[in-house]
Amino acid sequence: MSLLKQLLISVSLAILLILGGVLWLNVDSARHYLNTQLQLQTDSAVTSLALTLSQPSNQDVITQELIIAALFDTGQFSRIVLTDTQKNTVVVRELGAETGSEPIPAWFARWLPIIEAEGVAQVSDGWRQVGQVYIQADASYARDNLWQNFVRSGVWVLGAGLLWALFVLFLIPYLKRILNLMN
Repeated sequence: MSLLKQLLISVSLAILLILGGVLWLNVDSARHYLNTQLQLQTDSAVTSLALTLSQPSNQDVITQELIIAALFDTGQFSRIVLTDTQKNTVVVRELGAETGSEPIPAWFARWLPIIEAEGVAQVSDGWRQVGQVYIQADASYARDNLWQNFVRSGVWVLGAGLLWALFVLFLIPYLKRILNLMN
């Protein structure tokens, strides 16, 4: 193998490594951002829900069920549970099956997991604690977005790699001609 081909192969491998690293960092940054946003959203929602349920006018079970149903029906949460001080369940809302729109490969979910964010807050009646509310975020939308981002970025990286390969194929004869003229 000529020195020219060795040089072009080594440069191509370096570019491939750089593109793969950029792809991984891009998707991992997006995963970290989505995990953080899910946790912040869940913390905010559980605090707001606990404060709402703590109002004197919202102490009966029917009103609590309606408030929890309204929050659950937004589609942002997979589970909301209200328990009393003895840990008896008062209200439960939860999704049955996975709600993702497209199947995500197991290797992807294992390597770049989206955490099911959870939050807990106390419900009180003035100074007295009357229960606890638990919320778990529905991470399927975030998971779908991360997968779609990975696929789109992967296509761009493959496209850039193919363009580089075509460029190298046309560059080799040109460089050979120039090097032969110099001899």
